[in-house]
Amino acid sequence: MSCRVALLRLKRQGLIELPAPQKRPVVVGQVLRTPQGAPQAEVKLEARAPLDIFPVESRVSSFWNELIDRYHYLGYRRAAGAQMRFFVRSGDRLLALLGFSAAAWRVAPREAFIGWSEEQRQRQLHRVVDQGDFVPH
Repeated sequence: MSCRVALLRLKRQGLIELPAPQKRPVVVGQVLRTPQGAPQAEVKLEARAPLDIFPVESRVSSFWNELIDRYHYLGYRRAAGAQMRFFVRSGDRLLALLGFSAAAWRVAPREAFIGWSEEQRQRQLHRVVDQGDFVPH
């Protein structure tokens, strides 16, 4: 995403020419609602019910976005930086969504709590993730 932003900035400044988009641009924040994302009946799980965690693949990414938009108290917002998203299922029943993204570069309260020096923060930040979404369905 950072590269895309930089390329578009260079294009606006007239420094480079980019090829025409291959797909129609998606309006950020626009999430389509489908019957598949409608509320389901409450489910009670057995204590030992097996849970399966599946990564969100690009072909179902819009469904994940829809569910976040419907059920997360903040709605859907595009995450910045590197991210990993997952569906949590038990059998054929979707139970939850998980989303993790790269940690913010600087968060003073976090650094103070951890007790990092600037050098330690630079060396260790790649090991910190942000748990952005945990949404029961």
